[in-house]
Amino acid sequence: MFQQIIENYKNKVSCLQTTYEHSGQGAVRDATGVLFETLCDELMNLADPAAKPLKNDYKAVKSKSGYILHNLQVDRHVYKNDRLLAFVECKTYLDACFLKRAVEDFKMLLRVEPLAKCAIIAGQNAVSHNTMQFYRDELEFEVFFMNVDKKRSSTKPLWKSYNCLDTSEMSRFVEWASRTLAE
Repeated sequence: MFQQIIENYKNKVSCLQTTYEHSGQGAVRDATGVLFETLCDELMNLADPAAKPLKNDYKAVKSKSGYILHNLQVDRHVYKNDRLLAFVECKTYLDACFLKRAVEDFKMLLRVEPLAKCAIIAGQNAVSHNTMQFYRDELEFEVFFMNVDKKRSSTKPLWKSYNCLDTSEMSRFVEWASRTLAE
């Protein structure tokens, strides 16, 4: 079921060292970000071919005093039949700062579409158990760590630590997406 997605992923990861050598670490960070956004799109399509995960789908939210923030978004806003059903943040690895920002963005986006589900898809985890549980107490959301090596190691280059996808976690995401898109 995941063979083509895994093959595409491995092909892109195999280019990361060359990207680093020619363009530097910033280019690798950009490429891995796109890698996980693409993975999200492909898995959403498996869950439901009618799903439309959109990028740059900016939403406006009004503050208590009437100020309007016009550029609120996470990496993917997922629609089906013109209904906004999910917000998905995609990260190469999830650290405490990225988690805090995602949760805050989710909270504001839920003011636009209160029934939408929220999820984070990431390669690896760099968040302590306590920090994760704190934010899970604040908001309901799912987290999916897609790499076989779940724990982020800052000493390993990205192209050495993102080489294998966890098919059971991919299945778990597809199941979540299927349930979310069926509502």
